[in-house]
Amino acid sequence: MIDNFMYLVCLMDALMKDEYKTFNLNQLPPKLEDYYVLHWQRMGMTEVENRFKVLVIYTIKEIQTPIPKEAIADILETDIDAVETVLNSWYQYFKVEMIEEEMCYNFYHLSFRSYIESRQELEQDKSIFKEVNERNFQYLNSVSF
Repeated sequence: MIDNFMYLVCLMDALMKDEYKTFNLNQLPPKLEDYYVLHWQRMGMTEVENRFKVLVIYTIKEIQTPIPKEAIADILETDIDAVETVLNSWYQYFKVEMIEEEMCYNFYHLSFRSYIESRQELEQDKSIFKEVNERNFQYLNSVSF
């Protein structure tokens, strides 16, 4: 049934935090990708009030390289605390690495990146990806190298 170690890692983390305390474990999806879909839904990521969380995750996907939370905040024109809250709530999906004395974030596993890439094709998410790309473009043009 479970064909991926990452699935176990994500699932065990969710169970430890009681995210699935009202969930029938017999209804768990058989594959990691299906778990991502389920988790995305359970976290309410399709709800309007969670749009900012989606923007943070999609920004990390679109940058495609480890990025400091300060840069994410600059791109999204928000404060760092708001970005940090999202990163903390989705911590099991991101790896943190020190690059030039900055904590940078990237996807922990390629399968989650693939899942996010697949969302780019969904009609309801196309406008969010367009917005993220426009913000990235503006940010990169404003940064002097």
